[in-house]
Amino acid sequence: MMSHPRTFVERLSRRIKKKIKIKVADLNYYIDYSVFMSRQIKNGFRENVYPGITPMWDNSARRRENPFILHNSTPEKYKIWLSHIKENYPWNSVPEHFLFINAWNEWAEGNHLEPCQEWGTAYLEVTKEVLK
Repeated sequence: MMSHPRTFVERLSRRIKKKIKIKVADLNYYIDYSVFMSRQIKNGFRENVYPGITPMWDNSARRRENPFILHNSTPEKYKIWLSHIKENYPWNSVPEHFLFINAWNEWAEGNHLEPCQEWGTAYLEVTKEVLK
């Protein structure tokens, strides 16, 4: 069985960790936003569970070991995922029409809808556009 070739980030991380004598952890926690979004869409919705979405995520500031990092998030990718939820969730099968968006300003997890220098109000504008 052939293993997948390591990415530059994986190789670099392993070298750094080896040099400073940290055990090399599996880098499955570093996931491209598009890949994560596609997996969530493919998994579908669970019965009796309200849908949820995150515009971005990086909890490495709070979790030194095995953090979970979504990288390459953009308002456009978030819009695709949010549109999928809006158009495909079985809204008529639940008593309330709730959608959980994590989070307004969870800066420690690198996760926010709140305006920022990098994206301005783009995440808010996309949310408004899709959910109107």
